[in-house]
Amino acid sequence: MEKEKIVIDASVIAKWYLEEEFSGQATELRDAFGTGRVSMLAPSLLYYETLNALSTAGFIARRS
Repeated sequence: MEKEKIVIDASVIAKWYLEEEFSGQATELRDAFGTGRVSMLAPSLLYYETLNALSTAGFIARRS
């Protein structure tokens, strides 16, 4: 049986670090991936979009 494939975006990953609405569900997805229950697919710009989201939220300090 093939694993369920889930497409994630930066908002899902940001919820792993920021307490927001649906952070609990995002953490459940992360844990399901960690235990091998699901596969995750992501857009190629995910890294940059996540850094931007976390920086905008003040989680990461911006460099000038």
